[in-house]
Amino acid sequence: MAQAIPEGHSPGKASSQKKEKNATKRKRELSTNHWSMILGRRATEYDPVDFVEEDEKTVTIRDRHPKAKHHYMILDRPPLVRNVADLRREDLPQIEHMLARGKTLAAKLQAAEDAAASSSPEHSDFDPGDPAAARSQQLAITFRYGFHAAPSMLHLHMHVISTDYESKALHSKKHWNVTTGNEIFMDAESVMDRVRRDGRIEINEAHCNAIRSRAEMYCPICKFESTNLCDMKEHYKECRKEVRAPIPAPLT
Repeated sequence: MAQAIPEGHSPGKASSQKKEKNATKRKRELSTNHWSMILGRRATEYDPVDFVEEDEKTVTIRDRHPKAKHHYMILDRPPLVRNVADLRREDLPQIEHMLARGKTLAAKLQAAEDAAASSSPEHSDFDPGDPAAARSQQLAITFRYGFHAAPSMLHLHMHVISTDYESKALHSKKHWNVTTGNEIFMDAESVMDRVRRDGRIEINEAHCNAIRSRAEMYCPICKFESTNLCDMKEHYKECRKEVRAPIPAPLT
């Protein structure tokens, strides 16, 4: 026996109500009260453990789930846009400022690495005043500065990440594909060039999702392919030893 439809109810009405509910949920997620939007404004009081520094335009925090030895996020303040897809030419000065802050932070981190290398017993034969000599005996630390094409946090933020990719938090193929390549991780210089040229950046979210879920991973230096994360990490470590510093693949 067919189930009676309650009075005043229809499948079309239920579908409309569901769409309205989803739209309301999405609007709430994108509102300025959403956690990802208030983080930059309240970083100093939101989580002082993660807070690094701030100025009138940015807040720098440690990534809670670092995908490398050094991994930070620089958030714009007040919130400028949600992500790179919302950027326009008038926003470029803010991106330039964020990049400058990132490079300054990386220089400090590099100086600390040099100091640690110079004082290491392994390098006791080197002049402590010559960090370059000590650094030549270890894997070079280089940094990338960039944005995720389709981030989960809806507050524009730039990643400052060292290219060792040595972290327990990098424990899935998705993490490797999102962090190490150029398809989802968009270097800041490339982002600015594209916005200057085209006025905006078109993001293909379906393509980004396909990259996140694919089984194959690639070495950012030599394009070695593997479906095993442990094998990829070991290969990448050896590959870095051979070239002394990882060189990101050319942008496509």
